[in-house]
Amino acid sequence: MKIAQCTDVRNNIKEYCDYVTEENDVVIITRKDNKNVVLMNFEEYNNILRLQRLEAYNSLFNKK
Repeated sequence: MKIAQCTDVRNNIKEYCDYVTEENDVVIITRKDNKNVVLMNFEEYNNILRLQRLEAYNSLFNKK
């Protein structure tokens, strides 16, 4: 995991995107007022969404 300031990411977006995709890692982008964001590859993002949907689906059937 890398941590970078927003201005650095803005000035070097290609390098950060390459890092995320080549290393299969994330970059935490720090911003003012602690409004931080995460840069991750699209496949990982889809996996997270898929897991969330699966958990929601499972909770529907596990209610008693």
